[in-house]
Amino acid sequence: MGDNRHYAIGSITTRHLIQSAEKAGLGRDTALSVINDLIEHGPAAVESVRQNLPDGFPGAIADSITQGVLSRLKHLELTADA
Repeated sequence: MGDNRHYAIGSITTRHLIQSAEKAGLGRDTALSVINDLIEHGPAAVESVRQNLPDGFPGAIADSITQGVLSRLKHLELTADA
């Protein structure tokens, strides 16, 4: 991400995504629009997926993935102005 390709996923911030988007030829405003869309609609998308998991899907796995995605979205939200 960004200028350095060696990031643990937990340390990726909005700034890194914007840097990568700009290197791909997208403007900052476009990148921020996509990031804000993820932040706004991500939780509902995660819940929709959870509601459509097959019967017998392990709850612990669903919970772990859900918590991870929601945590990443919150991190993006908190770093959006950085």
